Amino acid sequence: MIGILTIIEKTGDTGLSAASKLQDVVHEANVLDNECKIDERIEHSDETLLDCMVISSSSSLLKKFVEHVDVFTTNYEQTEFAANIHGTNSTTKTKKTKRDYT
Repeated sequence: MIGILTIIEKTGDTGLSAASKLQDVVHEANVLDNECKIDERIEHSDETLLDCMVISSSSSLLKKFVEHVDVFTTNYEQTEFAANIHGTNSTTKTKKTKRDYT
């Protein structure tokens, strides 16, 4: 996990592919977090510290991604962008009715 974060930081990539890789890292860290009980975390404090470092680095990278997205000059479909970061392929739009505008 740290290796992927280091590569993203060194290349300065803030594109959608880097965001997708970051999503995978955070998801993997979350899975590991859910597997461990608090007693196990105390016994393996070095691994807990490493997990915290991964989350911290991921958070910093995510902040950079958000700062680099300029919604006023970038031409993209917002729902598609959000769906790609979230990991879904659904970009269906809901049809607005007259009731939605009142």
